[in-house]
Amino acid sequence: MKMPVFTAFSASISYVAAHFLTLLRITWLPALLLMAVMTYVMPALSQAQLNMIEIESAGGDQAAVFAAMGDGLKSNAILLLASAIFYPMMIAGVLKHVVRGEAPRLPLYLSYGPDEFRVFVTYVLLIVMFMLAAIAGALGVTVIGVISALASQAVAGLVSLLLMLAFFAGIIWFMLRLSVAFAASVGERTVGIAKSWEATAGAGWSLLCYWLLWFLVFIVIGGVYAGIAAGEMFSLIPEMIASGGDEAAMREIEERIAQAQLNMYDISKPRYWTYAAATYAYTILSVALWTAAGGVAYRYLTGEERG
Repeated sequence: MKMPVFTAFSASISYVAAHFLTLLRITWLPALLLMAVMTYVMPALSQAQLNMIEIESAGGDQAAVFAAMGDGLKSNAILLLASAIFYPMMIAGVLKHVVRGEAPRLPLYLSYGPDEFRVFVTYVLLIVMFMLAAIAGALGVTVIGVISALASQAVAGLVSLLLMLAFFAGIIWFMLRLSVAFAASVGERTVGIAKSWEATAGAGWSLLCYWLLWFLVFIVIGGVYAGIAAGEMFSLIPEMIASGGDEAAMREIEERIAQAQLNMYDISKPRYWTYAAATYAYTILSVALWTAAGGVAYRYLTGEERG
């Protein structure tokens, strides 16, 4: 069914404002534990990236490259495991309140039950589905482009452009149809892919407008966060553009970026505490807003809320 865009957007903002303390109770501890894992893991991951850049600059000893890659993979594995635990915990906790009206009894939330597991499974399935869709779409565009090129170069260019636009439009449409999958997982107590597809039928344009409004909100929030947390790395972007693709210059800039990232997680420096506070606040705010937005949209799409 169609969704009243501005009514749903306003309801989402109102919900977050009215229940912010409850959302904070749900997210503060999982976000804090996730930040602790990042503080533990990211120095090793950043050091591995820096080592790989330095090894390649020195001639690229393959054994040393693989050793650095191994260190990076270990750190990535720990970070992925923590994300698989704490993000579903926060998402399910928020959605249980938005969709089912369940609030934690304690001033904290640290649970990993059936709802959290269903959110995790839904997340994994979404990644797999989007990867398959992207691969299939890219192959289709390539094949049709090659066939068109055999007929005419001018036709091939136009066809390729149209196919790329159609491909991106298809991916966006696919994302919109599955944009309430997490809310459906919690609301229906099942893996929410099919339920999301069913709930969003006929609501493509309203969902597009709804999420565009939220996209504007997140541009502002993300810009503020990036300015506070990653200002040093952003200052290197003009140099990267000015390098003009020069490999030596690019490698030197990449090394400086990796070093800046390593410095961000050095707890002996005051800069770390600014970055940690900004990242912690951004994690809580982004998860609360994005998840609540999905939950409110799901309620309107399923008729639980009326415009």
